[in-house]
Amino acid sequence: MSPWKEELRREAPEIGRRDVKFLTAFCGIAWPLFPPASGGEARDLFLLRRLLEFSSIDFVGLARSPHSERRDPLGPHVSSKSGPDEVFAVNPHAIRPWALKPPLRTRLLAKLRSVSIPVWGPRYHAEVSTFSARANAFGVFPLEEVLRNQVPDFLVISSQLNPIALEIAPVPSSTCVILFQHDVESERIERIARSETGFRRVAMSLEAGRARVFEADSLARMDGVIAVTDRDAATLVGQFGVEPERILVLGNGADIGYFDFRPRRRGKRPRVVFVGSLAYRPNEQAAHRLLGRIMPIVWHHLPDCECWIVGQGASRKLQARGRHSRCRVTGWVGDVRPILEEASVACVPLVSGSGTKLKVLEAMSSGLPLVTTSVGAEGIDIEDGEHALIRETDVEIADGIVLLIADAELAGNLASSARSLVEARYSWESILDPLEAWLQRVKLLPRSRYGGSKNPPPS
Repeated sequence: MSPWKEELRREAPEIGRRDVKFLTAFCGIAWPLFPPASGGEARDLFLLRRLLEFSSIDFVGLARSPHSERRDPLGPHVSSKSGPDEVFAVNPHAIRPWALKPPLRTRLLAKLRSVSIPVWGPRYHAEVSTFSARANAFGVFPLEEVLRNQVPDFLVISSQLNPIALEIAPVPSSTCVILFQHDVESERIERIARSETGFRRVAMSLEAGRARVFEADSLARMDGVIAVTDRDAATLVGQFGVEPERILVLGNGADIGYFDFRPRRRGKRPRVVFVGSLAYRPNEQAAHRLLGRIMPIVWHHLPDCECWIVGQGASRKLQARGRHSRCRVTGWVGDVRPILEEASVACVPLVSGSGTKLKVLEAMSSGLPLVTTSVGAEGIDIEDGEHALIRETDVEIADGIVLLIADAELAGNLASSARSLVEARYSWESILDPLEAWLQRVKLLPRSRYGGSKNPPPS
């Protein structure tokens, strides 16, 4: 795929620095680079960019940034930044030895859970067990040092998979601890379980229960939570007892300057595209559904139509599907804009997952006509037939794809309306506007966490 050759408005997010009002420690999975490699990375990148407008940032990461050749627009603006490389270089003595090589039982359980074999015994779900080791190896020492030396106004923890709050020593009483969610973990896994069968369904149901336990333990240490959707906020209140005034809903947004509107060019071979991190189970399910069940129906009507699956982490089975003459599984792509410009339709046939889908917003921002499901449209005020086609069954989705390829006027009208909606409601700039005022309010509330590291929550 040829690189994007035209001069664009900007190639990375800019920072409008103002007076520093707060000191903030931010503990994330990895330092975010640009362009983001995942929806979670995009969420961290744009939150950090907004925080840097009015706060200093000391960042602690648990893992290396993937695809490190990408740009680092925020790095020059932070007060300090720590990750695995810095810990190895400066404080290797701070790494807890067991964290780099977990006990044999832990490794065996991880192997079984990675292939969805039901296991009994672990308190938390598998992904948290992985990040717990990373937290103890690379997060605890540098974060405790920042908390001790800086005594920040806020400790922001991203994402809901990050167990650092359960591992560190008690946080200073003046520091307000904020969880920055990418979704509600237990609900996400429950949806995956419902979409599976057999042993995989049993295994995922067990994992969903463990996720609820982890979320309850983690939320007990938070003074505030930034959720993705109103539904997520209602879950936090109803299932976990979080007080409504401690919750801020910040949905996902689109970088409307980077993903600018490009009208479709007609007369070329039609192409359907799905973009997403394929290591994420809901995206993998959607990709298999598109290639294996939806496209054969499309090909009955449009035999020359191509289907591209774009994203990192594709399984061997999915890669094998991409060897079809009309299919392509690209793997990691540093700049997806040329692919979006060349596509005829974006299809997001999700059956599980939670939160607001970046892939949907970016397609809408780019002028790419969209067919998705109600799960794919969740958290976005998409009107069926106005901004996109929302369809549920394989046949309905295939018919929607065929319709948009055949009807250029309808496809163009949907794309224009979708772009207008994103500009008005879902740019990162507008999404993040409530952040600063909410942080000021939460800072004034009594501390809600019960304190203490590694202590079980009160019964």
